[in-house]
Parts: sequence; C-alpha cells; structure tokens
Amino acid sequence: MVDPITAVSPDMKINLSWDSSVSAAPSGFQADVQQAATMLGNAILNPITVTIQVGWGEIGGTLLSSANESEGGPSSTTYVNYGTSNNLQAINLLINQSTLNNTSNITASLPSSNPFGGEYITISAAEAKAFGVPNPYATTFDGMIGIGTAFLSNAVIISAALHELGHALGRAPAWVDSNGVSWYTPFALYTYSAPGQLWQPSATASTAAATSGGYFSVDGGKTNLGNFSGGDSADFVASIADPFSLVDQSITTLTPLDLLVIESQGYQIASPNEVYFVVQQNAQGRNNNGINGEYNGIAPVGQNSVIGLQSATLTSGYNVVILNGARSEY
Repeated sequence: MVDPITAVSPDMKINLSWDSSVSAAPSGFQADVQQAATMLGNAILNPITVTIQVGWGEIGGTLLSSANESEGGPSSTTYVNYGTSNNLQAINLLINQSTLNNTSNITASLPSSNPFGGEYITISAAEAKAFGVPNPYATTFDGMIGIGTAFLSNAVIISAALHELGHALGRAPAWVDSNGVSWYTPFALYTYSAPGQLWQPSATASTAAATSGGYFSVDGGKTNLGNFSGGDSADFVASIADPFSLVDQSITTLTPLDLLVIESQGYQIASPNEVYFVVQQNAQGRNNNGINGEYNGIAPVGQNSVIGLQSATLTSGYNVVILNGARSEY
C-alpha cells in the first residue's frame, strides 16, 4: 500500500487582525484589504505566516495625522547579527536568498564590503521569518497598517492597502533617527542617487538631499527603474502609475516593477508563467522512491521545484499536484 502524499501551497499567508476602529469603516473595507493581502500572499512564495494589524483612521492605536493619508510599517525589526559583521552578513544573506530563488542577477551588484560604516542594516519581522533569522524583538503583530478615513471607494482602499502592506512587509527606506543615526534596510541597498552611489537619508526634510528620494536600480545604479519621492523614499514619484506611488492612483494590481522590488528584498516571487510541482514526503518519512525522474528528472520530495507547463507520464502510483503559483490554483 502506498502512503499518501500531501500537496503544500508555498505562498505566504497574511493574517489580518482588525482594530476596533474598523467598525466605522465602509462596508466593503475588510473585503478590500483582504483582497490586497491575498494578492500579495499569492505573489510571495515563502511559506511563512505573517500577522498584520489593520486600523481605520489610525495605526497601532495612534490617530493618523490626516484623513487623506495612510501608513504602514513593520511592528518590529531585527539584525542579522549583533556585531560589526552585521551589514556584511545581511548582504550575504540577500545573496544566498537570491541564489535559492534563482534571481542571482538581482544581487550581482550588491557591495562586497560594508557600505554603511558603523551604522546598521535591519530587517523587518516578515523578512526575518522569510530568511529564518531569529527576532528577539518580535511582537504579537509582524506589521501594521492604517488606512485614512478619506479613502472610501473599493479601488482606492485596495490600492492603499497594497501600498501599506508592502511597507509592513519591509519596503522601507533608509532613515535617520532623532539622535542623528542612520538606519538601513535591504530596500536601501537598491536605492541609488547616482551610478555606484547608494542614496543616503537626510535628518531634515528641508535639506537638498531630501528633495530627491533616489531611484530604484538592480545593476549598481546604472539603470534607473523608477524615481522615489523625496516625501517618502520608499514610494515612487506620482508620475509612475503604480500602487506604490506617493499619490494614490487607484491601481489595484501589482506591477512587474513592484514584484522586482519585492524580489530585491529577498522574497521569492511567483512568475505568471511558472507552474510549481508541489509534493511533500509522507509522515512516515519515506524518500522519493518511485517519484524521482517521473517528471522530467525533477526530484520534488520536500521542496518546491519550478517546472515548465507540459504533460507528464506518472507510473509510480503517487498522487501529484501541479500548482499555478500565480493564481494559487491546482
């Protein structure tokens, strides 16, 4: 008798925790935010679960400063390690992740030495989960978002939720704290002010450096893939049609540029043209006897293997499930 094989969905699960303020939101608010969360979860293949706190007119219990703004961010951040080698280890971690994700081209231009001196790269709670990095600062929530009360239509809410959930997962620029110390993120490693020159944050919005948020590049700054706003250096300028633009444009889908940014953070992304052969070994711990080679030589046990969309002749008696990672459909 053949033991059962179980299929596993590799995508990220985003659980939403609703603040009491959401009771005053429009009737479709929760469904709209859930739609955005599902979209992001389906796009990111890292098999982790993150919990995001959601507010209406407030974020984490703090009122938003304007009805016309929304906010989002990680609930905690951590280090790859706590010593002087933290930054280099963070860079090497991104390189290792890109190797696992078959996206080494994205990290090929990352610096080979620490570019930030004695100041630190930190990673978000969600990134720490995706990378397997311990987070001693973890809280009940991995991130939090607050949607402004002037955001009323379905499209506007979905677009804003996509935007802020992205921030909650770690799409955050370098910044300067009240003591004048600069802090960096994986996102900051792809933000340039010129070829070969990483963008540096400014302590005050009135300085010349703050009038430009730099630009996104995955080839060391040679190619400008999109300018960031000086108002929020993780948001694209308003002229770019994108849910991550500084100004809400009611765009309710993730763009290829968005997916590239998410990949650069170290997450694994589902391509619309990829199909995933998802098979997991049974509880008895048997190996892949009878499966290896059944599908063009792919050994699927215990891992996800990217394959082309083609027919297969299966003779082992095992059940095989093919999952379209872009739509989470079997």
